Amino acid sequence: MSLTRIIKSQARAALAGFRGRAAVILVVAGILRMGINLLDAAVFRMLGYDVQMRFFAGGLRYAQSFVRDPWALGVCLAACLARLIILVPLGIGIINWYLELTDRRARPVSHIFWPYENRVCLRSIGLRIALLLRLVVYGALILWAPVVGTVAGIGLLTPGGMAAVSDFTVGAAVLAVGLPMSVLLWAFMGRYDLAPMLLCQKYRMTVRQALRTSVRMTQGYRWQLLGFKLTFLWWFVPAALLGGASLWMSGRWGWELLLMLAVFLLFIYSAVAFLVAFPYYRMSHTMLCRYLYEAGQRAENFCREKSEEKAPEGSIRQEEQDPLSSPIVVPEDLSKGEDKENDPKYYL
Repeated sequence: MSLTRIIKSQARAALAGFRGRAAVILVVAGILRMGINLLDAAVFRMLGYDVQMRFFAGGLRYAQSFVRDPWALGVCLAACLARLIILVPLGIGIINWYLELTDRRARPVSHIFWPYENRVCLRSIGLRIALLLRLVVYGALILWAPVVGTVAGIGLLTPGGMAAVSDFTVGAAVLAVGLPMSVLLWAFMGRYDLAPMLLCQKYRMTVRQALRTSVRMTQGYRWQLLGFKLTFLWWFVPAALLGGASLWMSGRWGWELLLMLAVFLLFIYSAVAFLVAFPYYRMSHTMLCRYLYEAGQRAENFCREKSEEKAPEGSIRQEEQDPLSSPIVVPEDLSKGEDKENDPKYYL
């Protein structure tokens, strides 16, 4: 049996009996996100801007440009800060809830708010900013540089320059180059998949430690991580088909009844898939990240022990050089894992 199947089977077993709490966690996070969006929209309405909700994109759209209005820009900045301060630590709390479940410890729903009580709140914000900066830099190098270079090359090779290049040619070039480069960027950014988990109570790392450890532990597994994520895409195939059918039938005479049925089925399936598939994916991804971390720890411990056996007497041991090099000891019986929630050192 492959690693993906083993992880998924263990994730289903771990979620057994706790899918209700996982669904409530999703609803709580969705309500907080929607509350920020609605407050943002209400303030923009007060400023006189036309606001439209984009249901499928999960955001807001403004009919007028507000880049020259300092009040509107201030509201946008405040909304972004609210999302950063409220939703980012909440995301780490949700990951910690699933991570605790891997140790057979079922926490209440309120446990997702534990990052607000300690330094993890600031660490989670710092990690999100660090990941966004890396995404911008690596996205420019891996994705946008090849796309822009390809389009510019087409313009140089075409008589008359870019003005003579058709929109279809530009779109085809962008799709042909951008799609594989996007997959490559997605796989490359998988090197940071372990970082949010390493901020949780079980590992207690700083932002720098989490980033470096994640990069080190995912070496050789990044394409496997990408393939693991792609195995969950089939959950969205029915929603895509129903959505495409709804768009095709909209505006056609005589298709109103089928259109209403397709929209109703799309809403029902999307709600069920979201409440079922997302906890399943989060549980599976958390288990896979923990497996990669602990497997990497065991490999590093083995190499360290071998190097210490060959070290001459009187030499300085690696643990004395770097206190952070000592591994986290994971109990063999996960059901009896130590609960470190009440350790006062963590909250200092």
